[in-house]
Amino acid sequence: MKIFARAAVLCLAVAGCASTNPASTAGTYYSPPWQSGLKTVRPYPDAGSPCYEIARNMVSKDFWDDANMLIGCPKYDQVAIDQQVAGGARVVGYIHHWTMLNVPAYR
Repeated sequence: MKIFARAAVLCLAVAGCASTNPASTAGTYYSPPWQSGLKTVRPYPDAGSPCYEIARNMVSKDFWDDANMLIGCPKYDQVAIDQQVAGGARVVGYIHHWTMLNVPAYR
């Protein structure tokens, strides 16, 4: 009986050390925009893109610039972010797993 009790305590101790946070277990995990409080308008620049045009709300209001469009790309997707920056976008901040970029409205 003592062996069973020790085994149970050991299992609980080990289980307590395991992370249940997917962000810490996978480098490519990101929360959907709505979970981060972001309101999306559409994929940007086209359907199938990992980036989204972001609507103004209480979470995104500090990143808005009236002369530009706000988009969000997953933080882990450096290729998508680099493509946006190469096209004239500017990184303005981060919201959870999302990189916020201002894109010139004329694009």
